Order: sequence, then C-alpha cells, then structure tokens
Amino acid sequence: LIDNIEYTADTVNNLKLAMDNMLTAFSTRNQPKRQKFHIIFMNANPTTTDDANDIADICSKATLAKQQNIRSFVMALGVDDVRFNPQLLECLVEDPQKDVLGIYELDNYNEQAQELLAAVC
Repeated sequence: LIDNIEYTADTVNNLKLAMDNMLTAFSTRNQPKRQKFHIIFMNANPTTTDDANDIADICSKATLAKQQNIRSFVMALGVDDVRFNPQLLECLVEDPQKDVLGIYELDNYNEQAQELLAAVC
C-alpha cells in the first residue's frame, strides 16, 4: 500500500515528474496483477515551466501507468475554465466524464469528493 507520495515541484505544476515518481513507487512494490489507484489533486493545467501557456504533454506517462495496471483519477480544486482544461487529462483516465472532477466552487467540494470516492471504491 502506498498511501502518500510526497511530491513538490517548486512553482511548476509538473505532472510529468509527479507521474514519474508514482510509476517508480508502484514498480518497487512488484505487484503487477493488483489494481492500483493514483489520485491526482491539482489546481491548474499541467505545465513544464512557470508559464501557464507551456502545457505539458502527459499522455506518454499515462500509457505507462495503464500498462502497469494503474488507474488514475484527477480532482482539480478551485479551478476555472481558463486555468483548468479537463480535456488535457483525458488520456490519463478510463472515463473522463467520471474520473476527472473539476471543482470550480469549493462550496461543492464535499459532494464532488463523494463522487471520487464512489469511483475509487
């Protein structure tokens, strides 16, 4: 069980590096047949630099995760349509409609957190 992979990328929302950390952590467990879940919390589009327009292509990492039987879910907190485009993350998940949750209003957090829990459990 990996319950927490601590990761920071300074000021960069670098999902590619976070995915590398996750893939390494799961591969060291050596349980190829077991279903694994990766829940990503974020507050903006994935980027490779501090520039919000420098969008990172994370689909190659998504392919590796799926090959290792890792199912990803994304919860984007306090985002808006400018800072968060869920289509950029569709390659990470099995069902983009259910597995990518953009929480635009934090007042709705509990309700949408329950949706994520239902998907994972």
